[in-house]
Amino acid sequence: MTNWQDKRIYAMNRIIQRKGRHLYERYIDEDWRVKNSKAKNKKEYKELYMKEQIERLQVEYGEGKLTTKEFTESLYKLGIKTVEDINRYYDTAAELRLEDKLNTMKRKERQ
Repeated sequence: MTNWQDKRIYAMNRIIQRKGRHLYERYIDEDWRVKNSKAKNKKEYKELYMKEQIERLQVEYGEGKLTTKEFTESLYKLGIKTVEDINRYYDTAAELRLEDKLNTMKRKERQ
């Protein structure tokens, strides 16, 4: 094995072989992300992945696709557990939601 990507893919394949092929679906997206990652190491990969997941949650909350409870539970599942961190990400998401509502109102006014 030469780099972090090869090691991660090997680890995922080992888990699938040991615990069953039914786990393949759980790892297929990660396999693609790892293979296509521009990260230099696993730590950088995890940071980029976490950032993408948080931004996705914020956008979904902003568009009204998630409730506040779903949003905070999703952050918790990502490992964001302090009140300060949750509030910081929530504030950004709430701004996106307000912006989305204002844009919706403007569109309705134009019609």
